[in-house]
Amino acid sequence: MAPNSHYSLMFLLSLTLILQSSSSQLTQNAIDPIYKVCSQTAYDELCVACLESDPRSSTGDLNVFVDILINLALSNVTNTYPYISKLYNETSEPTMKSCLNQCLIMYEDAIYDLEDALTSLAAMDYSKLHRDMAETLDVALICDGCFTAPPFPKSPLTQQTLFLIQLSSITLAINDMLASSS
Repeated sequence: MAPNSHYSLMFLLSLTLILQSSSSQLTQNAIDPIYKVCSQTAYDELCVACLESDPRSSTGDLNVFVDILINLALSNVTNTYPYISKLYNETSEPTMKSCLNQCLIMYEDAIYDLEDALTSLAAMDYSKLHRDMAETLDVALICDGCFTAPPFPKSPLTQQTLFLIQLSSITLAINDMLASSS
C-alpha cells in the first residue's frame, strides 16, 4: 500500500469512528450546546465530532467553536498542500499538472485566508471572517472542480476537498450565528 493511501485510509477510519460515536450521542445530547449549534449546520454529525474532539468546546462558546473549526480547516489545508505538491512532482500528464498547479496556488492562498480568519475572529470582525471562510470554501470547490473534465475519472483530492468544504460550511453557519447575535 502506498504511504499516502495508508494515511488516507487511517484518516477515513478515524473520521468514521468519530462520526459513529457522535451519531449515537446526538439524541442523548439534545440539550448540549454543541448539539444545539451543530443541528443548525448542514453537516451536523461532522460538526459534533469536530467540536467534541477538542476539550475547549465544553464552554459552549460560539467563538471557541469557530476557532476550533478554523484550526481544523487550517490543519487540513497545510497537510493537503504537500500532498498536492507530491502529486504534481510525480505526474507528467499536462492537464493533471495544470490542475495540481492551480490547486497548489489556491491552497497556499487558503492558508493565508484561514490565518486571516483567525485574526478576524479575534477582532470579532464576523463579516471579514465570513469572506475569509467563503474564499476557503471556493478554493476547495474550484480545486476539486478542475478534475471534473476528461481525462480525469475523479479528483485525486476529493477526500481532502470534501472535508474542507464541510468544515468551511459549518464554520460559515456558526459564524453567521455569531454575527446575528452581536
